[in-house]
Amino acid sequence: MISKIIQALLKNSLRVAHTRSMKHRWQNARECSKKHALSLSEGSVQQGRSRFDARSVRCVRERERREERHVCEPEGRQHGENAAGLSACGTHRLAAFFNIPIHVLVLVVLSLSSGDGAAAKEQNSRSHGATVKGQIIFNGGIPQPERISVRRDVQFCGPTIERSPVVVDPDSKGIAHVVVSIEGIPGMTPPRPHIEPISLVNQQCQFIPPTQVAVINSQLEISSKDPVLHNTHIRTESRTFLNVALPPKSRIIRKSLKSAGRLTVRCDAHKFMQSSIHVFPHPYFSLTDGRGVFEIPHVPAGTYELHVWHETFGLQIHPIAIPSSGHVTVNLELPPAQ
Repeated sequence: MISKIIQALLKNSLRVAHTRSMKHRWQNARECSKKHALSLSEGSVQQGRSRFDARSVRCVRERERREERHVCEPEGRQHGENAAGLSACGTHRLAAFFNIPIHVLVLVVLSLSSGDGAAAKEQNSRSHGATVKGQIIFNGGIPQPERISVRRDVQFCGPTIERSPVVVDPDSKGIAHVVVSIEGIPGMTPPRPHIEPISLVNQQCQFIPPTQVAVINSQLEISSKDPVLHNTHIRTESRTFLNVALPPKSRIIRKSLKSAGRLTVRCDAHKFMQSSIHVFPHPYFSLTDGRGVFEIPHVPAGTYELHVWHETFGLQIHPIAIPSSGHVTVNLELPPAQ
């Protein structure tokens, strides 16, 4: 809103300044024409100086330079011919050119500079800060996959389907598909959405991938590669976000993720199909890989909360202190030790 007011103000001031400048130049041109006994019409000034002879052009330029010195020299003497005096002179001349009071010009400059400063501060915090990295490890014996009976589309999906609520790497015991984020960082603006849309695919009677993370305003693309009818039902904590049927060879469904929070995904036709999408209003989040490893770079210094979420174990919250630079290593167990 403020930027629109400033644009309108400057646009009007430029129009008025242009009119005043042309009238003033015409007055100088008339004086010079009298001095050099030239015949002028007002249109000749509007069309440019090509119709003046060299003496008239020199005359008009000299008068303009004298007027400029007349404005600045008193200011320079008043401020001791120093840089501050010359700067003040330039500010007053700029205000006069735009036909706006000097205090209005100062407010415009301050508002623009404060906006640039805020943007620079935000960019600086994202390009520096510390890196939080670590591993989420399974506490206990490696769980076995579940076998779930299929009641619909058995010929394609099979009589049973294997599902692993907790995917554990046998070597490191790291847990995949764990959402890790740092919450409570003040003064954040929503980051730019992902350039590439995130994809949710119905394939082999499963949602792929089972867990996703994204920034707010990212695009979600939903598709199906199965020759059977699926239903993709996405809900927030309180309402339905999207409920769409995906018959075989259906087109891709696109939806913008405009709100932060966790989205649960289910197929009403096949109850065992489920997934989740976690949308963040900031860039400080990660999803563990197949070894349970995560990394969150450029975290500004401060004391915050580390949120760790998994479909089976729910949400765990831990305090975390972030230095101004370097690395912070966080290794956690799920389920947490009693």
